[in-house]
Amino acid sequence: MRMRARSIAVRHAPRCASSIVITIFELLVIFFALLASPLWYRACYAATMNKESRPLSEAQAAYGEAEKNLLFGTPLDTSWTSKEWVHYQDVRHLFIPFLLGLCVLGCFVPRLAHGCEVSVRHLAVAVVLMALIGCFFVLFWRGLHGLLFRNTYWQMTMFDKSYYVFPRSYFLNTILFSFLITLTFDAARILKTTIRESIGMKTMYQRGSHETV
Repeated sequence: MRMRARSIAVRHAPRCASSIVITIFELLVIFFALLASPLWYRACYAATMNKESRPLSEAQAAYGEAEKNLLFGTPLDTSWTSKEWVHYQDVRHLFIPFLLGLCVLGCFVPRLAHGCEVSVRHLAVAVVLMALIGCFFVLFWRGLHGLLFRNTYWQMTMFDKSYYVFPRSYFLNTILFSFLITLTFDAARILKTTIRESIGMKTMYQRGSHETV
């Protein structure tokens, strides 16, 4: 009995790993798609504006300028501090290889998705992870930047334009919404699999009943 359970676990291990990889891939794609969306930026910025915020039109213009700098290396204007120039250059050096790696991974996703099933356990882990990031976002944000960068130029102050244009709430909302969309997709897959299995079992039961009669 133990040997059988172990063989089943080994057989399903690749499927579990594939489902985790696909979920992470979906999460990252959604996250970067939201970051690249001016509509999402406008909605987030408008929802979190306070008395220290810059006008929405000014923030959107700065957002577009930073996006061009990140994607195409377009120089920032003189309203950005020298610290921001260095930081966005560091971000670009990380972002471009990461984006290429994500594209390469996307080529293998269709093969990984074949016969892959998302489990409720993975869904529960993702929910817990989303809750932890939401509750301890400052620690998460500092730890992530501490791992990615060897300097402290990512620490923006009130003298930096990024402090107003890209507040932490923008990234927090983007991360949480990315989790929410990914979890919705995974829950839909689980529901689809459950319905398909229930229909299959019902069909087998009906066939067995007819054969018995």
